[in-house]
Amino acid sequence: SNLRFLALIAVRDPPKQSSITAVKQCFSAGIVVRMLTGDHPATAEAIAKEIGIIPAGPAAKGVITTGPKMDAMSDDDLDKMPELPLIVARCSPESKVRMVEALHRRGKIAAMTGDGVNDSPSIKEADVGIAMGITGSDVTKGVADIVLADDNFATIVSAVREGRRIFASISNFVMHLLSGNMAEAVVLLVSLAFVIDDNGFPIFVLSPIAILFINTATGSGPAIGIALDDCASDLMKRPPVKHSIFTKETIMDCMFYGTVMGGMSLAAFSIYFWVIADANFGVNCNTNEGTDCDTVLEARASSFLALNTLLLVHAYNCRHQRMPFWKSPLDNWVLLGSLIGGTLICLLLLYVPYLSTKVFKHKGGAWEWAMVGCLSVAFMMVCEFYKLVKRTFLPPLTTYVADKKLDSITVEGAKPMLQ
Repeated sequence: SNLRFLALIAVRDPPKQSSITAVKQCFSAGIVVRMLTGDHPATAEAIAKEIGIIPAGPAAKGVITTGPKMDAMSDDDLDKMPELPLIVARCSPESKVRMVEALHRRGKIAAMTGDGVNDSPSIKEADVGIAMGITGSDVTKGVADIVLADDNFATIVSAVREGRRIFASISNFVMHLLSGNMAEAVVLLVSLAFVIDDNGFPIFVLSPIAILFINTATGSGPAIGIALDDCASDLMKRPPVKHSIFTKETIMDCMFYGTVMGGMSLAAFSIYFWVIADANFGVNCNTNEGTDCDTVLEARASSFLALNTLLLVHAYNCRHQRMPFWKSPLDNWVLLGSLIGGTLICLLLLYVPYLSTKVFKHKGGAWEWAMVGCLSVAFMMVCEFYKLVKRTFLPPLTTYVADKKLDSITVEGAKPMLQ
C-alpha cells in the first residue's frame, strides 16, 4: 500500500482547574452534580473522575448509565431507583428531559446547563435554565433563564454563593430588626404596667422621640453593615434549604434577644432609679422637666443609652446564628463605623442641654456609662451562652445527608461545559 506509520497523535481537552474546585464546592454545599453528555461512556467516566463527580476507582453500580438504557426504563422504574445516575452517556434530548422530570418527582430543584439546540427542551424544563453565552446557540439562549457569559462552571458556583450570602444577610437583618422591636415592646409594656408614680400614673422609661430615634437612626447603620457582610465561613458547607426566612430558630432568636435587651434596659433604669438615686418620681415627669424630675430623667437616660448600645453591639450577634462573634472576621468597617458613630451620637443626645431635656426628655449623667458597659459585656456573655446551647442541642447547620431533600445541579455536556 506504500503507507508507512509515522506517528500517533492524541488530542486531549483537559477540564479547567476551576471546574474541579467548583465541583468539590458543590458537593460540600449539598449540591449534587450530574453529567449528561453525548460522549462515549468510557470518556464520560474518565472526565467525571477527573473533575470529582465520581471518585477514582471502579464506579459503583447505577452511577453510570447510557441514554438508551435510561430511555428503556419507565418513569416508575426511575422513581424506584435509590439514587438517579450521576453520569448519563450517549444521552439524547429526550433523556435529558426525563432526568429533569425525575428530579422534580423527587422534590428536588434542578438547574440545567447546555449550549446546543438539542439542550433547549431540558433547559426549558428545568427550574433554572443556564445557557452558554459564548458557544451557546440563539435558541438555547432564548429559552434559558440565565446566560453564562464566560461558559465557566465555576461562575455558577459563585452565583450560588452570592445568592446564599444575600439570603443570609436578609435573614440576619430581619433578626436584628425584629429583636430590636421586641426589646422596645418589652420596655414599654413592662414600664407602663409596673413603673407607676405616687399618683398612679405610669412613667415612660423611654420617651416617644427616643423610641423613634432607636427605630430609625440606631438601627440603620447596623442594618447596612449586616447587608454588606461577607459570606460566613460555613455558608458553602450547608445543605440547600427550602424554608423561608422565618424559621422556628429565627423566631426563637428574636424573642430571646429582644427579651434580654429589653430586660437589661429596664435594669439600667431600675438600678439608677432605686439604687443609685433617691427614687423620686417627681410630678408629671412624662411632660414636665422640672427639678423634681431629675431622677426620672437621669434614669431614663440610662435606659436609653443601654438599649441604644445593646442594639449596636447586637449586630455582631446577628452575623451568624450559631458561630461565636469573635470567629467572624472583624473586617466589616460599616458595622464598626455604625457602632462608633452611634456611640458618638448618644453623647450629643445625652449632654446637649436643650436636645436632651426638651426633645428627648432625659438628662445625661456619669454613672450610666459604667453601668451600660457592664450590661453590654453581660449581654454578649448571655448571647454566647445561648449560642453554645444551640450548638449543643440543635442539629448542626453544616449537616449534609445525600437524601431527597437536597437540590441538584445537572451539568450538561462534558466538553462544552468543562473545557
